[in-house]
Amino acid sequence: SSFVLQVPRLIMVWHGKASLVPDQDAALRLARQLAGDRPVREFDEDDEPDEWFDVVDEHPYARAVDANGGYKRDAVLYSCTCALGEFEVLKI
Repeated sequence: SSFVLQVPRLIMVWHGKASLVPDQDAALRLARQLAGDRPVREFDEDDEPDEWFDVVDEHPYARAVDANGGYKRDAVLYSCTCALGEFEVLKI
């Protein structure tokens, strides 16, 4: 599977080790559509940047901490897959 994570300053695209090329391509297309003027950062499982874990570590969105130590809830995570034979995007 591939996931698209939308946060205010950028879009992150994560690809699992077993993700299929069509899933990866579809996730990247979705990320580019969502990005607007924001950069898109793409990476593979085991090569995640720290900012990925700031948002999804332990519990989805639980570690997205603002400058005052409060939790931000403005991240959106999408699952992108073709595993069942057709492209599907799920907002998580």
